[in-house]
Amino acid sequence: MLTLVRLLRRRIVLLMLLVVPSLFAAALVLTTTARPLRFQLAALGEAVFVVVPQRHEGLVFICLMAVGLLTAFLALDLVQRDAAASRRLVLCGYRGGELIAARLAVLLLVIAIVAACVSWLQPVFFRPGRLALVVLGLALVGWVYGCYGLLVGALVH
Repeated sequence: MLTLVRLLRRRIVLLMLLVVPSLFAAALVLTTTARPLRFQLAALGEAVFVVVPQRHEGLVFICLMAVGLLTAFLALDLVQRDAAASRRLVLCGYRGGELIAARLAVLLLVIAIVAACVSWLQPVFFRPGRLALVVLGLALVGWVYGCYGLLVGALVH
């Protein structure tokens, strides 16, 4: 829990949680229109075309990018920030597995927070039919990119 508190105390983290989704949403508004787009989803078959407004489709990708960027950065910071403290904890008798499990638990909580924050942007543009599934999808994307951030943080450090 202390790791989560230390992570959320950093000004850059709080700034990124507010600024990154806002900048991405502003870029979306400036670069898209309400013109409908037709595209084909492989899961629905070749004869079925989906028609959605350009801005709604762009919002899905913008939300995915925001969650991916934020969780990768936070995971990277999570690994690199307390590396010296982790070494001292291992020397004091804590198992490495316990420390990794604690970091993963904090990462899961951070991913849930980021997915919830980014999903709050969606009702500004449109209300998804299945908001819970959208938040779950954002959380899964956050998990993938968070693991990439953990990997890069462990390799670079």
